[in-house]
Amino acid sequence: MINYIKGDLFAAKGILGHACNCHGVWGGGIALVFKKKYPHAYKVYHEYCMNKSPSQLLGTCLLIPERDSNVIACLFTSDNSSQQEIVRYTRDAVRDLVRQTSNPINIPQINAGIFAVPWELTEQGLKEFESSTINVYVL
Repeated sequence: MINYIKGDLFAAKGILGHACNCHGVWGGGIALVFKKKYPHAYKVYHEYCMNKSPSQLLGTCLLIPERDSNVIACLFTSDNSSQQEIVRYTRDAVRDLVRQTSNPINIPQINAGIFAVPWELTEQGLKEFESSTINVYVL
């Protein structure tokens, strides 16, 4: 089930997810905010990417426990991919996340920023996960 919440994603507790590239860089958009708020998670993510190829990462999810009891979910959705590929990799990455946890997932409107995928396309892909709780934070 997709719930829309008007508010700050970083006020949520639990799993905080965002779309990531496969190159170990959180250089802009919401990823840069994650990097500033969670430098430990960034370091783990960066090192993880340096030891894998994009083909090993796309469509997967890396969970990184943080000291504040939150868990950062890195959804590997793009490697300079097309919109359709990003939507497919997002579905696969969320499926991987759902396999790893049954907890609610808190995300922004992933892919809609730097990856330039209209939210409606990503949203369609997420509807497959009706048995999971996905909280989408909007400003």
